[in-house]
Amino acid sequence: MWVNQDTVMWNIVGSPKYQYALYYSPDASLTLTADGIQGGAQIPLNFSESGPGGDVLTRNPYLGGYTAFKIDKADLYQIPQALQGQLAVVVKNATGQIVDASGVQIAGVLDALYHYTGPLGVSFNGTTPNLRVWAPTARSVRLHLYSNSTISSGKVIPMVGDDQSGVWSITGDPSWNGMFYLYEVQVFVPSKGKFQKNLVTDPYSVSLSTNSLRSQIVDLNDPALKPHGWDTLQKPLLAAPEDIVVYELHVRDFSISDQSVPAPLRGTFAAFTVRNSDGMRHLAAMAKAGLTHIHLMPVFDIASVSEDKSTWQTIDPAQLSGLPPNSDQQAAAVNQIKDTDGFNWGYDPYHYTVPEGSYATHPDGSARLLEFRQMVQALKPDWVTRGDGRGLQPYL
Repeated sequence: MWVNQDTVMWNIVGSPKYQYALYYSPDASLTLTADGIQGGAQIPLNFSESGPGGDVLTRNPYLGGYTAFKIDKADLYQIPQALQGQLAVVVKNATGQIVDASGVQIAGVLDALYHYTGPLGVSFNGTTPNLRVWAPTARSVRLHLYSNSTISSGKVIPMVGDDQSGVWSITGDPSWNGMFYLYEVQVFVPSKGKFQKNLVTDPYSVSLSTNSLRSQIVDLNDPALKPHGWDTLQKPLLAAPEDIVVYELHVRDFSISDQSVPAPLRGTFAAFTVRNSDGMRHLAAMAKAGLTHIHLMPVFDIASVSEDKSTWQTIDPAQLSGLPPNSDQQAAAVNQIKDTDGFNWGYDPYHYTVPEGSYATHPDGSARLLEFRQMVQALKPDWVTRGDGRGLQPYL
């Protein structure tokens, strides 16, 4: 494991009698032969009898039994190129024969070398969008820009990489607002043993197409994405955390069977905006009894639920109710559709920073953002008056 810029930790017994080296290949040409490693270049590793030094073991206590190896300062210039290619560590005995070799995990050195605290994803400078993605191991990154979520091909634009931060970026123009995009990332894939181009969504997405197939460029400060009064929404002060009374709630279950909610809104964020529904009146009653906070089960983009509701399969409740109460047929029927229905607890996030599309009335694009905010606003303090004048607060 390459833990920082000049330290490699390896689960072997180190010896000053042996020779150690880090090999890298910018073109993925490393091969292990009977005579040694062929292809690429090497960076000597120095066995450190005193251990890794610094705070390495404090930060990585699980490496306590590993041997530390150091890279000379004169060789540090090779590291950025090495990290973008194929890597291996090798140990040779006194006669020059390879006695062990391994791949290399690089998360630690990436964090140490490419420290970045700036914005990622889409940000706006006025009406001009800027796109940034942290990809320090990529040889190239290109933006695929689409005019809508379904068009098969789009404009392909190279992005510019920054050697200091590992961030690739591009500045667009105002016409990009609302368009969809993907990143084409060329990177070495250890499991494949070669470089390949991956067409991927933005891990820092704020909006997505249906089923997360493409990211969308949107400005979260766009008035069109804010319900009326959003910017002036106030949350009541909390004197002490122990005053919180929490109700855990699943967005879909809250209204999916609530006949007082219009059918198109059942199971969605928008169901919370129906103030006279059975569910909302129930929450109001609980608030008057002392409830202060709603804890929503995962509402970020879920990987395992199709956002195309036309594909969902369901079971007729009447069919289940007609079965014997001690029967296992109910469970068998549910199991047959469990991967194709609209329900999931949601603990398999795909994009943390985008609301789940299956909870939106329109999952394609930014409508889910507006509906999510409308849900939060529907629980605002003036929704229901408790004895202390406070209303429910969403606790996400």
